[in-house]
Amino acid sequence: MTTRRFTPSLAATAAAVFALSLAACGGGSGEAPPQSAGNVVNPAAPVVTITNDITAETATGPITFTFSFNRDVGTSFTADDVVVTGGTKGAFTLLSGTSATLVVTPTADSTGMVEVSVPAGSVTDAVGTANAETLASKAYDTTVAVVRTPLVSFEETPAPALIGFGGAEDATVVADPTNPANKVARIVKSGTAELWAGTTVAVCPSDAIAPLPFSSTLTTLSARVWSPVAGIPVRLKVENAADPTQTAETEATVTVASGWQTLTFNFATPAPGTAALNPALTYNKASVFFNFGTTGAATGERTYYIDDLAFVGSSFTASCTGSGGGGGGGGAATTITMDEATPPVLTGFGGAEDATIVADPTGGTNKVARVVKSGAAELWAGTTVSNLPGQAIAPIGFSSTAKTITVRVWSPAAGIPVRLKVENAADPTKTVETEATVTTASAWQTLTFNFANPAAGTAALDLATTYNKVSIFFNFGTPGATTGARTYYFEDISYPTPGAGGGTGGGGGGGTGGTTTAINFESATPPTFTGFGGAEDASVVVDPTNAANKVARIVKSGTAELWAGTTISTLSGDAIPRIAFATGSTTITARVWSPAAGIPVRMKVENAGDPTKSVETEATVTTASGWQTLSFNFANQAAGTAALDLAATYNRLSVFFNFGTTGATTGARTYYIDDIVYPAASGTGGGGGGGGTAGTLVFASGYRAAGATGQGGTWGYFSGDFSNYANTYTGGGFADSTPPVADDAQYFYIAVTTSAPTAITGSPPSSGGFLGMYVTHPGLALTGQTTLAVNLGMDANFFQQTSNKNIDVFVVGSTTYSNGSSGNCNVTLKGSITPTTDAMITYTVALAGMTLVQPCSGGGFNSGVSTVAQALAQPIGAVNTQFTFPNVNTTINSGTSGAPVFATGLTRGKTEFR
Repeated sequence: MTTRRFTPSLAATAAAVFALSLAACGGGSGEAPPQSAGNVVNPAAPVVTITNDITAETATGPITFTFSFNRDVGTSFTADDVVVTGGTKGAFTLLSGTSATLVVTPTADSTGMVEVSVPAGSVTDAVGTANAETLASKAYDTTVAVVRTPLVSFEETPAPALIGFGGAEDATVVADPTNPANKVARIVKSGTAELWAGTTVAVCPSDAIAPLPFSSTLTTLSARVWSPVAGIPVRLKVENAADPTQTAETEATVTVASGWQTLTFNFATPAPGTAALNPALTYNKASVFFNFGTTGAATGERTYYIDDLAFVGSSFTASCTGSGGGGGGGGAATTITMDEATPPVLTGFGGAEDATIVADPTGGTNKVARVVKSGAAELWAGTTVSNLPGQAIAPIGFSSTAKTITVRVWSPAAGIPVRLKVENAADPTKTVETEATVTTASAWQTLTFNFANPAAGTAALDLATTYNKVSIFFNFGTPGATTGARTYYFEDISYPTPGAGGGTGGGGGGGTGGTTTAINFESATPPTFTGFGGAEDASVVVDPTNAANKVARIVKSGTAELWAGTTISTLSGDAIPRIAFATGSTTITARVWSPAAGIPVRMKVENAGDPTKSVETEATVTTASGWQTLSFNFANQAAGTAALDLAATYNRLSVFFNFGTTGATTGARTYYIDDIVYPAASGTGGGGGGGGTAGTLVFASGYRAAGATGQGGTWGYFSGDFSNYANTYTGGGFADSTPPVADDAQYFYIAVTTSAPTAITGSPPSSGGFLGMYVTHPGLALTGQTTLAVNLGMDANFFQQTSNKNIDVFVVGSTTYSNGSSGNCNVTLKGSITPTTDAMITYTVALAGMTLVQPCSGGGFNSGVSTVAQALAQPIGAVNTQFTFPNVNTTINSGTSGAPVFATGLTRGKTEFR
């Protein structure tokens, strides 16, 4: 900081000294003449020193200037006495007669110097002596760096797919004509091109790119372009790769001829006659149209280039499978909203201890978390958010396709990093951290934290670790002394729900995105291949790229029909177990290998007993001579084929490589396929098709928060006899949650925690803790089903026990028998499940292998049941799952040494008979 004080001139100083000398001499006599008080000369004027609170060389936000006087100036000093350039005056505080402060906010989004001055004569001391002028300055930089997330750089391996149309088919990745070290896309708009000729740019299956995280404030993409002429419009269109009716288009104008420039495409301003941007939709496909609206005939053939397609304003990792750029996964999510009846606990540290739940500062009835990072805060100051004992939350369900957490934040400044750290509440050595950047000042925005991209110097994400503690650090890496105290807000911490919720005292809580069935080619009894139309040469072979793996090889012959394909089956009648399509679950994935890119692969599913019931869709190969995973979304049926009918049974699957092209056109080609994954169900159904099994009967799903099921039954919990009992936790994700949870992802959980290992209480059978969950049905009659399928998950910490993990399963008849003496009885079968993972998966129990433990025959009861088969012939009214001592958590402390927590938790999802 520079401070300058203005002093009297040398001549003025000499004159003053001369006058004083005369007064002392009395004009030559030996005594000084008498003087009145009004003529007393006071040579010392008030001096002001100006300092500021920014220790860094350059300020990035508001600056607090302190004005210190060497003598009391009373109340004569006000904000009006300060002249400011390069900024705006804020709060002025007169601390005393010798001290005051003024907050100055530098000019936004700029660089320069803030200057403050106190002109001469602005203030006076008690005897009326005025100050000399003082000036101070401070450099500032409030520019906001433009944050861009690359979507397509054209440096990718393999190269992006370029799908031209309307006369722009000549599109390829080439060396930059101005920089051979750089790769770009070259697009030739031919002399016969339509006015709408364009090119789709894709790096993901189905001609897609990573989903674009549009919001009310994030609406812009950018791209570098090269055009031989200036003044032409370039249109950019984004759409849903699975639903071409969901689109948005906008334009930018080239201003540089024969040179590169960066164009910005703001979809908040749609092109005339096109749909408005809807941030609630999925946009994951992009197409570019050079000189849109002008035909090739009008201009002649022209060559254009494009590079560095990017999303502006948000930093995230672009991912084909993510949502908003970071690994979506489509499963259920858990959200800490701050609106809970029992609010989360906020535990600040390092100078962020001032953390509390408050009303949203932008208005409304919403509650949010406020965190004040003090002026003395450490660079690592942060806040832990918890809603369970031990500063924990329910475990985070990270998976290979779900690695992101989102948080809505409000910051007074843009350009700052926000770090998010998750860890194991019981073992702080198990952590992972990542960061996102605030791009909006003094406004809410949603940040996405992708833990697949850990912060520098921190541990990598470990999908085998339980993460059940979360902390947030605003402006991480910068101490409070640099910026001064700042107030931040956040809410809606949304993270993947684990397969088996569970966790520190948090119960089994959690859901899944539904179970799946995979057809691979490793089994001793391989799938059957039925080729047709020239694809009859199909068999199981060794993976050409991995000798340890087996795959299906399909040869489309040189004489093959354009519709040549192969049916893949695992059951008689060319069938497979039923595909459980549902709302939000309409996709099948498959790994494929093709000798050529750019070809369509069609997949068809149908009813094995009624081939008139079918649905077909396609995906495009983008990798030549390499494996890739294609997604076939049957909600987007192929042109001219039937739409998906969620009420229909689909239990036959066929695949068609390079559909629509004959073998004569391409010559014989060999393709490979592996790992066909589809939404799980069981039973081929379909009313025939060559010996199909009885279909699946759903016993309980469609859970409602109030305790009802979609089948007219109920769900609930029971527990008791726990010694050292501490607490019980329950919850779930339901059909009537906000937002609703999909049918295959709904769940409910219970957990009992004890402060010490539970012990035997009383005598058998009441000899220790028990915990269970039930689902009921008005009465389900089996029609040949042989298997009970229960979707279950265990508490992660409980699963660490080396033994005692058995779960009892009871199938209870719906008929209640009376013995005439106030005694009632329901026929009951008992089986067991031994969990193999803490993840939420479906376990099956063979009904014939269950034990008849309550026949309700004898003692006045007359059910007539004496065998398992007879019990199964009666309608079923309940399916219970239960832990019974010692199969409860008696060893694993999932809390801390200061607050031990022994949790026994269980989660239930859908229950079926297959």
